[in-house]
Amino acid sequence: MRPTPHHAARPKPRVLIDATALRALSGFRGIGRYTQELLLGLAALGDDLPFTALAATSLAPLRFSTDLAALVEESEAERGALSNRVFMQRRFALGAALATTGARALHMPQAYGMPLARVGCLIVTCHDLIPLEMPEHYLGLALGSRRYGARTVGFSVRLARDLVRYRRADHVICISERTRQSLTRFCQVDDARLSVVYNSASRFERAPLAAVDSGAAPYVLYVGYCDPRKDIRSLFAALALVNRRHALRLAWAAALLPHDRAKMVALARAMGVEDRVDFLGFVSDERLRGLYAGAVALVFPSRLEGFGLPVLEAMAAGCAVIVTRDSGADEVAGASGFVVDPERPDQLAEAIAVLHHDAARRDLAQREGRTRARTFTRDAMARGTAAAYLRALALHEGLAPAAQP
Repeated sequence: MRPTPHHAARPKPRVLIDATALRALSGFRGIGRYTQELLLGLAALGDDLPFTALAATSLAPLRFSTDLAALVEESEAERGALSNRVFMQRRFALGAALATTGARALHMPQAYGMPLARVGCLIVTCHDLIPLEMPEHYLGLALGSRRYGARTVGFSVRLARDLVRYRRADHVICISERTRQSLTRFCQVDDARLSVVYNSASRFERAPLAAVDSGAAPYVLYVGYCDPRKDIRSLFAALALVNRRHALRLAWAAALLPHDRAKMVALARAMGVEDRVDFLGFVSDERLRGLYAGAVALVFPSRLEGFGLPVLEAMAAGCAVIVTRDSGADEVAGASGFVVDPERPDQLAEAIAVLHHDAARRDLAQREGRTRARTFTRDAMARGTAAAYLRALALHEGLAPAAQP
């Protein structure tokens, strides 16, 4: 079903979900996957809820769709069609969108581009506050000793923006307990206005559609970008250590920008693993399921995550996972994952070697990962989000607050 024009007859929704991220560059990343899973989950709830979710898909003209599953399917082929400037442009359009649809609440799955004017009940998803937690990498070096709270202008500006984003909201949905703690620490948002609703990776629970060539060289998989917190240097160091004794490749699935890819190729060359790294670029979900299923393990050395969606995807697809301690991704992996010290590439290499050579340990990790992944269901994500909507509306309208999910 094509999105219906705003002048067509349709039932008035109670919640408007901004889904512009699906057609922007964010559609290729975690924000896009989050929005897809949420819309599919809400669509599956049917008439169980006393409101209708509606998705805004573009700005000129405004378009809406009440068929959320169809919207997700259409948007997959149009990812990247909208510039990320859309998040700034929509600041001027969200108020009109809410008025046009008659919605009582607006849910923004991504906090960028907050509406300029008050829009009734505002619900925002917080994925992470990583720039505030790692300002030395994302906001410039601190002036003086961080022990005494000295910060850069960049930190102050980012903190001010996040205070506006999350304190202004009637309710904030946090994608993990770690994110909730970070939001409380930096923005002091009242717990009554916070809900923790975990992500889902239900689409990766199916068997891979693309057959994996069992005769191919064994490989570990990394899915993600190359910004400082991802710690690609430790990943390459571990790969170099492993390959002193074993022949193992690294498959890297990510749409790296040309200059970032050049940097990573240079880093791999400097660390002696250039001929062991396969830069795959962006891959479809179909191929990614096959890559997960055929990998020795997903190696995810990131030092800080709001959630770590590739870890959940890998577990759902039956792939063992290796994560670092206190990264946030270890919250997702739980006891099913191999957890290593982020300061010890040798531990990362040892975990890779164990999973490579010990089939029994690998099979156990795969089974436990699948079991763990089944607790992060699309239905639970949708119902938790719907409960947050009701709670936000009750608080906004001065009614008795709904129970926290």
